[in-house]
Amino acid sequence: MSEKMENPLISVIIPVYKVEKWLEQCVESVQNQTYQNLEIILVDDGSPDRCGEICDRFARKDPRIRVIHKENGGLSDARNCGLDLAGGEYICFVDSDDYIEPAMLEVLYQEIKKTSASIAVCDYEYAYDELEDCLENPMSKKRDLEEEIVLTGREFICLKQSKHSICVVAWNKLYQKEVWKNVRFPKGKIHEDEFVFHKIMYPCHRIVCVPYVGYHYRLRKNSIMSYCVQKNGIISTGGNEIHACEAFRNQCEYFAQQNDAEMVRSCENDWSAYMRQRWIYGDQKNRKEIRKEYISIEQGLLEKNYISIMTYIRRRILFYAEASLEVLYGSLLRKCRKNFPTVYLTLKHIKHSVKSIIK
Repeated sequence: MSEKMENPLISVIIPVYKVEKWLEQCVESVQNQTYQNLEIILVDDGSPDRCGEICDRFARKDPRIRVIHKENGGLSDARNCGLDLAGGEYICFVDSDDYIEPAMLEVLYQEIKKTSASIAVCDYEYAYDELEDCLENPMSKKRDLEEEIVLTGREFICLKQSKHSICVVAWNKLYQKEVWKNVRFPKGKIHEDEFVFHKIMYPCHRIVCVPYVGYHYRLRKNSIMSYCVQKNGIISTGGNEIHACEAFRNQCEYFAQQNDAEMVRSCENDWSAYMRQRWIYGDQKNRKEIRKEYISIEQGLLEKNYISIMTYIRRRILFYAEASLEVLYGSLLRKCRKNFPTVYLTLKHIKHSVKSIIK
């Protein structure tokens, strides 16, 4: 019996835009999978460089490759295009500047087969080949998974607080196509995964997570979600905090519709800490808008009794006091560290004392 009859078709969706330097490595890593019954969908999202030409060249040599040339609509639109055209029983997303291990799809498929899961998730590592402008990167190479675990969708979302990276990204997973039947990425949004992951995961009866590093995520200077410590010590997030707020609201509303108050509170707790950090380190021009949007969401949760008045007050204190302390002291601390070490230690002690009182 041929492999195609034994193994179902997997559709690998690769959105392509301004990645000619890395595209060949990405596509070749998919072509060379030990699991060969593949449909490789390259969505050329109006890329202005040679990406379209490279895609066509690959398609001429490999009948499994299908190329779609379209006007630029962003990552979400390109992924949605691939989803609409996918003919496989299973779906996998690979970003076109990343690459995967030769056995990734086979490992994930076998795990789905073994556990009857709807989704299989693997671990990943970072590729740091274009971070010359960064002194250090806060994303470590440590692995998120230590052992294989099988979870319900609800349990997997709860894992988000401790294993955020493996949970909310689209690209380190193999999905049964059915889970995407009524879900698409929001066009024109950054944090697009945050808008949809809960809708995909929550209904699943089984999600299997394996401690296998199958995906290599490239961190590069000009990517959508470039995230590095710049020379001035400030974390750059690309000014995407308003979309993060919108994704937060979207998640809370979804769990409220499911009548799952515990998940609403869990979501609020997780995002509260996240939004304070984005207010501190994000785009300074959007600070007032971020604060306004975040507080609006908290007020809505209070009015619907998802959080208590004490939680609401505590969140306001944390958001203003802790965040403001970070903003006011951050620049001063950096300036004093080299030239005035005694002043630096004093300021740092004051900062920690205030934070401990607040918490």
